[in-house]
Amino acid sequence: MQHLKFVKILDMLMSLPLTLGGVAGGLILVAMGYFDITDGEIVGGVIAALAGMVLGLGLVILGALYWATGSRIVQGRWRMMQTLLALPQLLNIPIGTAVGGYILWAIWGNAEAKRLFAGDDEDDDGDEAHDGGTPVMGTPAVQAPVEEAATAAEPVTPPEAAATPTPAPAPAAAQPASAPAAAPATAAPLPLAIRLKLYLQLFRARPDVTFLDLEVGEGAPEDDLADLGTRLPAWMVDFVRHASWLEFTWVFTDQAGTVDQHARGYNGGRMKIPYFSAAHFQWYPHGGWEPRQFTGSCMIDEMVDEGCGWLVYEQAPTDALITFHNASQGQCFDMGDMEAYLGRGARWGFAWYWQTPGAETEAFAQRLYAGSLPRETPPAQVRAALEGRGLTPDQAQSMMDWLGEDVVILLPTS
Repeated sequence: MQHLKFVKILDMLMSLPLTLGGVAGGLILVAMGYFDITDGEIVGGVIAALAGMVLGLGLVILGALYWATGSRIVQGRWRMMQTLLALPQLLNIPIGTAVGGYILWAIWGNAEAKRLFAGDDEDDDGDEAHDGGTPVMGTPAVQAPVEEAATAAEPVTPPEAAATPTPAPAPAAAQPASAPAAAPATAAPLPLAIRLKLYLQLFRARPDVTFLDLEVGEGAPEDDLADLGTRLPAWMVDFVRHASWLEFTWVFTDQAGTVDQHARGYNGGRMKIPYFSAAHFQWYPHGGWEPRQFTGSCMIDEMVDEGCGWLVYEQAPTDALITFHNASQGQCFDMGDMEAYLGRGARWGFAWYWQTPGAETEAFAQRLYAGSLPRETPPAQVRAALEGRGLTPDQAQSMMDWLGEDVVILLPTS
């Protein structure tokens, strides 16, 4: 996302002189007004002082707006605000015209921006991306079982013995050293999106975590599902059937006061699945900068600028799988389908960079498990604890089947 990063730099460069000029110019005019008033020029002095305050405050606000826009544009947010800031620059011939034109091309015309902003323009601030989104509240009703996803989920190694995902072009998600034990299944599993909603409902109730945001969109309408079924894998269509978009960010409660000092989701975790609809969805060709080869791609997890999940395919779009691009490592890691992707994330508590875990990820996950029931807790006790937190027996069993012994991450000891 080099072009968007450069746009961010341009915004920062615009912000500094505007802010400093606003402060300096405002103070100078106010001072001039003060001296005029002391010399008896009361009307002129008051006008100068008021002009200084208005002009100074206006420039400071504009500078802050440039700074905030630059910070959000690389996250796939505030594209319309960036457009409004760039348009007046076109009138400043020739330098402003060139800069403004480049910014407009960078946020509207190039392939990386189209992928990043796909479906995200309905809300300029990006915090509540689409109408129909609701916070995850209460216990979702048990829904009729649906056909299993196209690709079977592979269980993921618990954090204390984590395996690193295989770099692309490996065809499947990383294999664990050993599979966590699961309670015997007694019923068909709940749809994946419903399981994720239940997970977030219980995980949010942990006393040691604080959610900064948590919103899940309504399921897509049947007409959209029929259209998307010809352009997406069956497992993705099934997910969109129950949740057309999703965003959540959490941090450890004792780190909630430091969120402005780090990237969003650090000292916790984050996921942002963009809006999927027939009208907005589009595959994008390889842009030439991606480290993985593919025919088409679309964003599936806008975690942070430097780490994103992509849905990619080489032959048929309906055979697409998820790959995670870790920009700091300059590699893509194939993660499998949504069942495998979210199953792995859930076992890690969706902790920071759980897709390619390092020492920090392991420390965050181990902290969660240290404050949870032991993995050796008898299944009957685990099931009772889940039901005691509001799940029905079928929901509790489905969560145990999904996460195995790692379901205890939803059962804090305090």
